[in-house]
Amino acid sequence: MKILKPIILVTVLALPGLIFAFLKIFGSNEYEVPIYKKDNYPELFNDCNTAYPDDFKAFLTDASGYTGDGVTIRKSIKVAVLVATKSDQAEVQNQVRRVIEDFVNSSDLDIFIVTELPFDGSAKILNNVSRKANSPQVYTLKVTSETLSKLSACTLLLPLAGELENGNALETGHSLVLIDYDNQVRGFYDESRDEIDRLIMEINIIRN
Repeated sequence: MKILKPIILVTVLALPGLIFAFLKIFGSNEYEVPIYKKDNYPELFNDCNTAYPDDFKAFLTDASGYTGDGVTIRKSIKVAVLVATKSDQAEVQNQVRRVIEDFVNSSDLDIFIVTELPFDGSAKILNNVSRKANSPQVYTLKVTSETLSKLSACTLLLPLAGELENGNALETGHSLVLIDYDNQVRGFYDESRDEIDRLIMEINIIRN
């Protein structure tokens, strides 16, 4: 009996590690966050100009430039929040607040609230509304209606979101898109609590 106790103790202590190793080698990761690429869905993006930026950072810093306050775009995980109407502002604030509260001390997350310009012009206006270095940076990005349409379709790949969910991604008035460190689209979300929970979870997954 005295010999058996140490053996049982060692087995109990080693079991979690053995299970982890087994799952690591033979299991599948059901929480893997997919990568969405325009080239994999040519039928959805026939109307996209090949010169139009494939990644969000390139859109922010393309040849036409933008006006703002000397904003520098860092290497980070980005959440783009597209707002179609002024009535969505309060809901957007709630979404952004929830994400910031979960990542309050994170310096590798940026949030871009994208709205239409209230006038007919070609400039992009980008402003940083949060300057705390060790917390998520929150930007407002104002673009023309035409630019918003192209940004949604050709850079943020929202037609794919509609295809995946069997609906129009902009029906709710705004949509959220998760973008990783390499400026690749990783997920599409609406404004519901469950979807924001999923967004927060998937941000944590791609950070690790």
